[in-house]
Amino acid sequence: MLISRGTLPPSSGKGVKPNPTVHKNFTKWKTSWQPTDQTLAEPIIDRKRVEESLFAVQQRYRSLFENSTDGIFQITPDGYYIACNPSLARLYGYESANQFLSHVTGVGQYLHKDPQRRYQFLDLLHSKGLLEDFESQVYRQDGTLIWICESAWAIRDATGYILYYEGLVKDITKQKLTEAALQTAQAKLEAQSQELENVLKKLELAQEHLKQSEKMSTLGQLCAGVVHEINNPLNFICGNV
Repeated sequence: MLISRGTLPPSSGKGVKPNPTVHKNFTKWKTSWQPTDQTLAEPIIDRKRVEESLFAVQQRYRSLFENSTDGIFQITPDGYYIACNPSLARLYGYESANQFLSHVTGVGQYLHKDPQRRYQFLDLLHSKGLLEDFESQVYRQDGTLIWICESAWAIRDATGYILYYEGLVKDITKQKLTEAALQTAQAKLEAQSQELENVLKKLELAQEHLKQSEKMSTLGQLCAGVVHEINNPLNFICGNV
């Protein structure tokens, strides 16, 4: 038979005394639950700490992303730009990252003086997962050419699947101009050195000719003296005859 609230006889509550055994068991039961409550609270606290640490890391990364003097970009596995920092936008002559992302379509191959260079960059990145110091000539928004150096790496999930690529871009135009000037100066120096070497060879030949001429002159004088010595006795003999 089911017992409900209506089947119980009314009670005045008088004469009800607490059962010491029940009270003792309840106290033990309540005490036994206290560590469990603490145990349940610990994972919550740990998760909160992890979330706070993760948030702090994200904030530091965001600060580095926004304030880096180098250009930073993120592209899809297919090569489409999905994010960039202000420095990258300025490098290409744009006022903001949003302006750059709204103007650059596709994989950005038209930014390169040689469009195939962009595809080479993506092919190497796909095959290696990491690419360093890849140099290219690209156009800024105003049409001027600059040299850049790119490094990029894959960002993967826990299973190893590539989510996107992230990379750094540096403007190395001044470095390239300096290298070109040094190469020009080196070429001029080598040309001057070769010219000087040719002059020295000509001088050596002239000196050799001069020595030969001096030898011939000395030999001529010697022969003339010998002839003179020979002629004197002959003249004496002929005169006496």
